[in-house]
Amino acid sequence: MRVLVCGLSGSGKTVLCTSLVEKDSSLTHINADEVRGRHDDWDFSLEGRKRQLDRMISESKGDGIYLLDFICPTQELRDALDADVVIWMDTVRHSQYPDTDKLFEKPDDPDLIINCFWEDSVMKSRKLIEVAEQSCDKRRDGETSRAVG
Repeated sequence: MRVLVCGLSGSGKTVLCTSLVEKDSSLTHINADEVRGRHDDWDFSLEGRKRQLDRMISESKGDGIYLLDFICPTQELRDALDADVVIWMDTVRHSQYPDTDKLFEKPDDPDLIINCFWEDSVMKSRKLIEVAEQSCDKRRDGETSRAVG
């Protein structure tokens, strides 16, 4: 199951993911900057962002719950990722990267919007992930209802 934690640079994506993993070690945190570093690919053109999306998808295959800590600036990229849960860290209006700020589109229909980061943001996110996980299990078992979204 993929959980996209998106938002501008400095919005708290990594802090949220790290906090969630500290509370539940069964979660796998995939940080986009670390993935870029492993591939030595710092190209932020549209093509570079699509390559990064492909890497994030590739690294989040298989069983388990993957927290994808990824700016994922456009709805097109988010749609291609097809996350089970989208958490939008809407905590900053501008980052240190004006080109990314200009490109960033508000997510169409996030499952959770965090406007101010507090401890309850972690609890709300964890509860949302639990509900989504149950829903994914039901779909895998042949039921069609969807609890999140």
